[in-house]
Amino acid sequence: MEIHKRQLKQAIEQVIEDNFARWSHCEFVKKRKVEATTICLYGTGNFYRNYAQHIKQYDYVCDSNPQKWGMTFDGRICLSPEQLSELESVVVLVMLGDYQDVVERLKKRHIESYFFGDLYLNVYDELYAPQWFESQKEDMLNAVDLFEDDQSKQVYVNAICNRIAPKYAEKTFHEMERKGEYFGTEIFPITQDECYVDIGAYDGDSIRSFMQATDGQFEQIYGFELDPDNYAKIQQDKAIRQDKRIEIFNQGISCGEKMVDIISGGTGSHAAENKAGSAKLGCLDQILEHKRITFIKMDIEGAEQDGLKGAQEIITNQHPKLAISMYHKLDDMWKIPQYIKQLCPDYKLYARHHTAVAWDTDCYAYVE
Repeated sequence: MEIHKRQLKQAIEQVIEDNFARWSHCEFVKKRKVEATTICLYGTGNFYRNYAQHIKQYDYVCDSNPQKWGMTFDGRICLSPEQLSELESVVVLVMLGDYQDVVERLKKRHIESYFFGDLYLNVYDELYAPQWFESQKEDMLNAVDLFEDDQSKQVYVNAICNRIAPKYAEKTFHEMERKGEYFGTEIFPITQDECYVDIGAYDGDSIRSFMQATDGQFEQIYGFELDPDNYAKIQQDKAIRQDKRIEIFNQGISCGEKMVDIISGGTGSHAAENKAGSAKLGCLDQILEHKRITFIKMDIEGAEQDGLKGAQEIITNQHPKLAISMYHKLDDMWKIPQYIKQLCPDYKLYARHHTAVAWDTDCYAYVE
C-alpha cells in the first residue's frame, strides 16, 4: 500500500479502536478552559500575535525568553516558567506551532497545559462513532489518489491525522503552513480577465487580496456575504463600493432557496441549521445564470458541500478555477474533492494548508 494510505489507514484504525478519543480530548480542553480559575498563554511570538485575540479572557502570558519576563503583552504580565509553576489552579494554553515539547515539559512540572489549537478542532463536527469511520474508511483512503502532487497528499493525510489520531501525523499544521491562500499558491495562474466569485466574503478581505493579486486588472467580481453586519463592512470600503465591476450580494449560497437564521461571529458567521430567519440562501447557478465565471472561492463555515451543489452547472459547463475550504467538517476533506471530480473529471486537484492550526485547509482545482 502506498505510504500515505498506510499512514492514514493506521490513523483510522486507531480512532475506531479508541472511540474517537481525540474528539473527547478536545471537548475536555474546552471544558477546562471554562472551569479554570487562571488562564495563561505560553509563547509570545508570531503564533501569539496571530491567534491570541481568539482567547477573550486570560490572565497572564509566559515565555521561555528571560528578556520578556516582566514585560506586558496586551495588558498581561509575562511570567517566567518558574513563576508559572507557583500559580494555583492555572490552565496553560500553548501558543506555539510546534507545541508538543512545551506541553510535555509543563506537564512534568505538574502544570496543566494544552495546545491552543485543540480548542477549535470540534467546532462543527460531532463525536462520530467507530461505525461512522468504518463506513467512511474506503472513501477516505481512495481520496488520496485524487490529488495531483505529493505535497497535496501529505497535506490531506496529515491534516486528517492531526484531527483524529495525532500520533500518526508526520507533520503538524504549523509544518504544513503555506502563505498565499487563494491567490498566491502558484497552482494556477491569475489572469487579468478573471470573473471572480467570492462566496463568504466576510468584510471584503479576500476581495481586496484578489484586487491586489491582479493589480486591479480583472473583468468582474461577485461577492456573497450572508451576515448583514459583515456586508455593511464591505460597503464601507470605498474602493469596492465605487468599482462598477464589483457586485456584492447580502445573501448566502447553498443548494436551494430558503430563509435562515444567522449565528453571527465575524469570520465565523454561518446559517443556523433548521432555523428560519431573515437571511437568504440561494443557488449560484440561478443567481449568476448566463454570467461568465472563471474563479470561485468558497469559505462558508461548513456549508461548502451544499454550496458546490448549488454551483454544479457553472462548474460543469465553465470549469472555473476553484479554491474551496475543506476543513470545517471532517468529511469535507474527502467529500469535497470527490464531488469536484464527479462534476468534472478533468479537474486537477491540489490541497494546501495555510495556518498553524486546523483552519484553512483548502482544495484547489484547475482544468488546464
